[in-house]
Amino acid sequence: MMRVGPIVYELRQGSDGNTYTREPDIAAYEMESVCAHGIDSHRDEKASGTFGASPGSREPHAAAQASKSPGGTAVIDILLLYTGGAASNYDIEALANASITSMNVSFDDSDVDAVGRVVHYEASSYTAPLNVDPFQAITMAEQMKSTFPGNTFEDVTPLRNTHNADLALLIWDEARAGTTCGAGLPADSPSGNSETKWTANTGDGCISMFNNFTHEIGPNLGIGHDYPPNAGYQAYSFGNGYSYPGSGGVPEFRTIMGSNGSCTLSSCDRLNLWSDPGKTYQSQAIGVPSESDAVQALETMASVIGGYRTPSGAAPGAFGTVSIIRGLCFGDNWVNYAAPTGLVGWYEIETDSNSWFSSPDSFYRGVEESVPLEVTSSTWVRVRACNSAGCNAWKTGSQTATYTAGCL
Repeated sequence: MMRVGPIVYELRQGSDGNTYTREPDIAAYEMESVCAHGIDSHRDEKASGTFGASPGSREPHAAAQASKSPGGTAVIDILLLYTGGAASNYDIEALANASITSMNVSFDDSDVDAVGRVVHYEASSYTAPLNVDPFQAITMAEQMKSTFPGNTFEDVTPLRNTHNADLALLIWDEARAGTTCGAGLPADSPSGNSETKWTANTGDGCISMFNNFTHEIGPNLGIGHDYPPNAGYQAYSFGNGYSYPGSGGVPEFRTIMGSNGSCTLSSCDRLNLWSDPGKTYQSQAIGVPSESDAVQALETMASVIGGYRTPSGAAPGAFGTVSIIRGLCFGDNWVNYAAPTGLVGWYEIETDSNSWFSSPDSFYRGVEESVPLEVTSSTWVRVRACNSAGCNAWKTGSQTATYTAGCL
């Protein structure tokens, strides 16, 4: 989304491959929710890669974050691998940034207390086979765990350990897809199967077309496809996706893990939501109690998966300055801060109507270092940084965020 003064525009990828702009009903959106998560687009470059034969090892700007915040948020760290074919088709960092943001919006909008983050990028010399079918996609995921000397994927496990990645996902050239566009190994028990169920892959074009980045990581998180499922492909019997065939004026749709029935890739929208009997889409429930309730399953599984690899150490150091930038255009403001010393997992922002924060509201929890803030009156802001060892002290903003009746 982008905002120009009081007007909000939404950029959305269409099913035909084109990108469309529309002006949505602003009253129907919670801007804080939509913008709440993501990863910093600024990267540090390394001279060459160590994975396979292709150069291109890149680190996200901040260090790998911890697995769970004191407030309970599970953090899922992802090692991102990509083939040469995918790199020639897309800006991999831009594609990954958009993908992880979409995943985090799905968590946020589904009330799942979790955040995902790509902690390392690595180029791969691997080339996906032609006409990839489901068996070949699963084979790719299994091969990624191999440490056999000379195997294309021999460095994946060491990379995962070095960068404390909970999961690993490979992006390949979608032009090589046949009857499938990716696969993820299913964590089929509440323990998560941490040493055997942590890999996934997807074709590059399928990410924007069908939300395949989140969909293929879904099995790694213990979530299966539609109910009734194939036995043993989810951590909990109710942890499945949901598809609706369409009826009574409500069009067909599916949730992130929905895939069965008449709801095919080309015929209906994949909502960026996890199945939940307590939520509706156009008055239709997007889940079934005891059958399709991925949100309930993720309440446990997100922490389990986020705990596969947990960095250790001290809490982050103190902040320098937390800058409040006033847009002087209606409620536009920005909260900016530089990463403190030490290992930073995520940031938390609170707001209040007074400087002593007597009744603070939680505004943001994520990894961005510049966060838009919309206010309706003078508002005090404070920020802290956290990792698995704890959080640093709250740092109050340099000035209040303000509302201006118009644009100056």
